[in-house]
Amino acid sequence: MAYEDLTTYAETDPNSKIVVATRRNTWTNLTADESAHVTKPHNNNGDFDIAWQSYADSASDGDNVPVCFCLEGAESGDDVFVWVYWGETGGGKCYVGLELLYLGDFSGDEDNDNTTLSLDTLYYLRLKRDDDGGASSAGQYTLGVYANESDRATESSALVSLSIDSPAIKFDFDTVHSVWTYTFGETEEHDGYTEYLDLDYANSIKNQVVTIV
Repeated sequence: MAYEDLTTYAETDPNSKIVVATRRNTWTNLTADESAHVTKPHNNNGDFDIAWQSYADSASDGDNVPVCFCLEGAESGDDVFVWVYWGETGGGKCYVGLELLYLGDFSGDEDNDNTTLSLDTLYYLRLKRDDDGGASSAGQYTLGVYANESDRATESSALVSLSIDSPAIKFDFDTVHSVWTYTFGETEEHDGYTEYLDLDYANSIKNQVVTIV
């Protein structure tokens, strides 16, 4: 597997909420009221297939969860983001959300689930883009959440399946954030981690049996 070495990413963490290890980002008391991220320049254009694992701790406050993964790019000088939200919902469940937002005209799409996933549980996520899919044939993004690596590799028995469409623009992305949050004025504190980020997952599993060690 082509796991990312997260220690090679640039960390912005003014309040020391994130611990970066080779394969894992751990956050403690992270809020949506601070600008913090772990970042690397990386082109994600055309079709792509990205995988990682995520965990949300029940010690978290509820609601206004941080972003456990983010792609960032620009179109006509305006930022565009794909965000995967992850954390405590306030109802004793793990919230997962998938959102695309283009700041040029504030267009985008969003899908989420806040009733299925448990806290204190490791899940296996897979984010894909069909560059010609969606209602406008400008890109469809899907996120599957699985209980184990075998199900993720074969895309079977998804616990949660989210899907969003791009507006009538094909976006290119040049930056990946393995964790991301911003000053949105929300002070709920969240604990969790992401690990084993693979930015070329389809190629990684093509000719091998995947084992997490």
